[in-house]
Amino acid sequence: MTQIKSILLKRLKSKGVDPSLIPGLIKDISNAMLNMRYITLEQINERLRFLGWDNIELDEHTFQLVIAHLEQGGPTSSRCEDPPLE
Repeated sequence: MTQIKSILLKRLKSKGVDPSLIPGLIKDISNAMLNMRYITLEQINERLRFLGWDNIELDEHTFQLVIAHLEQGGPTSSRCEDPPLE
């Protein structure tokens, strides 16, 4: 697991996000970013509330971690964990 992913997961868990919901949250953030090229943190939080993530309020640091995770090619639709070794 990359250091960014590890920090991101810890931050989201500390914000009360159930670990099983983290992949869906990251996917929703990613989709919002795809729909709006220059999206702000405020717009992301509005979009998340619209999608039913009422108990989630991203801060700037967590938002930047999500961006860094996605730029590293992090998963958006699969489980946010490393795949098993084969």
